[in-house]
Amino acid sequence: MISSEVFRAYGMNMPSDLHRFGSGLIHETYMFTSGDTSYLIQKLNQSVFKDLAGIMYNIELVSNYLNFKYPDKPFVEFIKAPNGQTLVYIGKEAWRLMRYISNSKSFDHVQNLNQAYEAGRIIGEFHSTFSNFEANQLKETFPGFHDFQSRSNKFLLVQDFDEYGRAQSSTVEINFLNEMCNRILEIESQLSLPIRVTHNDTKLNNILFDTSGRAICIVDLDTLMPGNLTFDTGDALRTMCNPSGEDGLQAPVKFDKDIFLSFANGFIQSSYQTLTIPELKSLAYSMIRMATEQAVRFLTDYLQGDRYYRQPFEGFNLTASKVQIDLIKLASQELDWMNDQVGDMLLKVGVV
Repeated sequence: MISSEVFRAYGMNMPSDLHRFGSGLIHETYMFTSGDTSYLIQKLNQSVFKDLAGIMYNIELVSNYLNFKYPDKPFVEFIKAPNGQTLVYIGKEAWRLMRYISNSKSFDHVQNLNQAYEAGRIIGEFHSTFSNFEANQLKETFPGFHDFQSRSNKFLLVQDFDEYGRAQSSTVEINFLNEMCNRILEIESQLSLPIRVTHNDTKLNNILFDTSGRAICIVDLDTLMPGNLTFDTGDALRTMCNPSGEDGLQAPVKFDKDIFLSFANGFIQSSYQTLTIPELKSLAYSMIRMATEQAVRFLTDYLQGDRYYRQPFEGFNLTASKVQIDLIKLASQELDWMNDQVGDMLLKVGVV
């Protein structure tokens, strides 16, 4: 399963209870115990993550800041090998080791409104915690990851090229997203938000909860980079407020207003004292922005012959883009309502 060399590199013996952990599709993750402590060890996917050194550099920077400023806050703890490095290379394989946060669990879908509140609270707390951290210290390990102009330009390019002759079968989606791209780019040119430490993958299953249902911390830190708040709130909201899943197979596409309210309330309660008013007021827009970006990414991949996303079934990319488009339409109809609700929450906490 794993060579004993990996464990020796960390100064440990080969464990007897080593077993696969989780259902992640990117890294291979295993769990084991040593003494009274449980650990997770990962074989890292170097095809997807090209700059492992940069990724671990970013994680170490924010970890050191957190340990210095807020030593009691739970956070992912990576173990250093005797040579002082968190990354260990055995041949061409890259490995890392972390402590398992005991009595924790994650969920793929929102099961109740308290979960949505807690998700909003922990994401707000994350941004509050790092509000004074100089985010430009972080390396951009995925250049242009949420650069909307770049995503839009590429989308236009693949439409024109149409290498696989798929544009004709997705004309309605292309036209809608071209219009949405112009709207988002216009808003982005006027929106002035500070650069923050952003997680960039704030789906519910990247949040750990304790046995009482309280959120502990955000995990899966490989995409930590400089960015703005809308990347994190928007990705969380677009996935949590729509029970259909990316593929639309879990349930009909829906915008769940109660989940939005619970998430927004938790987020504002934990962040209103540290974040700027424009950031707090960007919650509703952020969901539409990130749903549009994701729809563009799915449809771009479809037009390019399905190169990037794993295809669980034929036509997944086109279906997934349609799911996001349906969500954009539903959320856009409620944009004024969402902004009003956020405004009322801010008034209640004394933010004008």
